[in-house]
Amino acid sequence: MKIFVGITDGGWCDFLRDGSYTEVNFWKPSGKPFKAISKGELFLFKLKASRGHMIVGGGFFEEYRLMSVDWAWRAFECENGAHNLAELCERIGKYRVNSTLNIVDSQIGCIMLSDVFWLDEKDWFLAPGNWNAIVTGKTFDTDDQGSSDDCKWLYDQIKARLSGKELFSEQSPEDLILPISSGYTIGTAKHRIGQGVFSVRVADAYHHRCAITGERTMPVLQAAHIKPVSNNGPYSVPNGMLLRSDIHTLFDWGYITVTDDLRVEVSGRLHDDWKNGKEYYAFHGKKLAVIPDLVALRPALEYLDWHHEHVFRG
Repeated sequence: MKIFVGITDGGWCDFLRDGSYTEVNFWKPSGKPFKAISKGELFLFKLKASRGHMIVGGGFFEEYRLMSVDWAWRAFECENGAHNLAELCERIGKYRVNSTLNIVDSQIGCIMLSDVFWLDEKDWFLAPGNWNAIVTGKTFDTDDQGSSDDCKWLYDQIKARLSGKELFSEQSPEDLILPISSGYTIGTAKHRIGQGVFSVRVADAYHHRCAITGERTMPVLQAAHIKPVSNNGPYSVPNGMLLRSDIHTLFDWGYITVTDDLRVEVSGRLHDDWKNGKEYYAFHGKKLAVIPDLVALRPALEYLDWHHEHVFRG
């Protein structure tokens, strides 16, 4: 088992602690890769020396991506730890040597975390070890003789403080548990992601192109749910498609759907209701322009059938 303790910007922390975010983007101002821990392992937030090196919360590592600031904002919005894009750029600029760069178009390292939790201030605790020469963070590993005891101690501190709270979520029917040395265990089950991670994964699956039109202009592309979250649709790629914003709207309103054989179907109601729609009828009957390479990531029949039955204005 590994645990990463990341040095955390106080403003980022304070902003997110006041919200009810289940996922966050722990961004890095540079694009340096992050390989310290694997998917599902703990990432803890440690404040800087000015605030006592205290550990205040954490989350579970999902994945790392190099993304433009603009795309990171559109995917995660306030889960970046800022009220708006301008504030996010300002935060990033504080850590950049070259302040003349166009920050919006520049790239940042995005460490995406799910099932984020925050400790009550009375439960904050001091991070182990000497942090004077550490700039970004430190990995603790039960397989590393030098940090094994500290890793187990960290795990115990978090487990004790979250006693009675759901730390590991959405476990499989088999209730998978990974045993480690000295009787320690940590869940290997999937954790709850939200719209941010969902958007990134859907965009990757569709090669950053609209599934129906093939459009590549990212500012107008959106990760659409086939079965909405409000109707218990999951944040999973098979329940999503990357769509141009106008196509997304028509899909949500039921004027467009996708059949089980991945063909576009445009409702006759589009013309009846709006006396228009010639551009969209051109896609009727055509196969999706972009389909994920992996079969497991393609639109699932159960969600397509739900959309056709409950949303499409056939």
